[in-house]
Amino acid sequence: MLAEILIDLARTRDVCVEILLNASWILNTARPLRKYFASRGLTRERIEVRGLSRFPHFMHAKLVLIDEREAFLLGSPFVNSYWDDGSHAPYNPRRPMRELGGRPVHDVSARLSGPVVGDLEHMFAGVWNAAADGGLGIADAASQGQQLEPGESESLALRIVCDAPDGILPGVPPGATQMLGEIVGAIARARSFIYIEHQYLTSRPVVASLADALHREPGLEIIIVVNQNPDLTAYRGWQNAQLRAHGLLTHPRVGVFTLWSTDAHPAREDVTRIKQLFIHSKVVVIDDEWAAVGTSNLDGVSMGDYGDDFAGVLGRRVFRGVRNVEVNIVMGCRDSDDTIAVVAQSIVTLRERLWREHLGILREELAVSAGGGWLATWREAARAHVRRLASPAPASPLAKTPGLVGRLPPSSDPRYSPRSLPASRSMSRNTI
Repeated sequence: MLAEILIDLARTRDVCVEILLNASWILNTARPLRKYFASRGLTRERIEVRGLSRFPHFMHAKLVLIDEREAFLLGSPFVNSYWDDGSHAPYNPRRPMRELGGRPVHDVSARLSGPVVGDLEHMFAGVWNAAADGGLGIADAASQGQQLEPGESESLALRIVCDAPDGILPGVPPGATQMLGEIVGAIARARSFIYIEHQYLTSRPVVASLADALHREPGLEIIIVVNQNPDLTAYRGWQNAQLRAHGLLTHPRVGVFTLWSTDAHPAREDVTRIKQLFIHSKVVVIDDEWAAVGTSNLDGVSMGDYGDDFAGVLGRRVFRGVRNVEVNIVMGCRDSDDTIAVVAQSIVTLRERLWREHLGILREELAVSAGGGWLATWREAARAHVRRLASPAPASPLAKTPGLVGRLPPSSDPRYSPRSLPASRSMSRNTI
């Protein structure tokens, strides 16, 4: 248990621990954790828990900072429902049914070192101070006289991009939407391909930018991996409406895919179990020259205005300006030749690692299809996986497919319905 590890560090190694959580009336995880540590005899001097209370704004950023030398930018929260490993088994008793219905989870996190850790320390200090109830902690002292200036490291190959409600991050002007600007700007520079792997895709400015890029670049391809059934009910309608309105579901140079996870039924040889693989990652890769990983979803509340997701006047008015605290790393080839080579290789490695998992192919097989680009490779993989599911041959217990790609249906075409596959197969209703 993570809490027990922190208690041991505080008691045996004289480590000071600072924990920052949400503490609004609708979501307060700080209070019970604070009470737990107090019941174990830990004082604030050893483990301090602060809560950010800015309802309707929430802290969506997920960070672990260690000794000002190492940082982890996390995708998933420390919640049992988000537990998973690389096998993405469709059913696992360690995953409770609450929140995600027991679905396996695909996510991406980053381990960081070097100068960017200092930037993350300053970001954390700003949010920590915003949650202060008096006194200076480690983060408070670190932030004295420091300002997080937007665009300060614009030329750096690896940089931190943060967003927050007004008044939380020092030096950031009111209403700034830094991550939205980064993503829209990168899309505007795209020439060859855009790869999006995200929990949601409802942001109006982002979807509009994708449509503009397709019109501008006749050879551009867009590959989107997204949840068909998001965890928030309204998001499915918003997402489909945006993709449909801009023609992305039917565009010949756009592929919209979802992920499944399959394995052999442990008790029935003729049954293959299948379940939707919940995509929680937030990754964008463009032309192998620019990439972003972090906590910002491609929706209104992460991009700066939750009200922008709503179609109705009332929803747009009520939720106007609602936004979360977010943190991301952006990689771009804009520095010296040596740095460009290192960053470019990191971007390619990230993309290839994800694609090998999703497509189920080896690295040497991951090549641009002759005359067809990357999208042809994805479409062929999707067709092969659907054929495999429809095959009457029983699945091997070892034939798990962690990232089973399936194309999202543009309509109610029965070819993309689980009901069109053989009745001998066991399937979850969460699949396409």
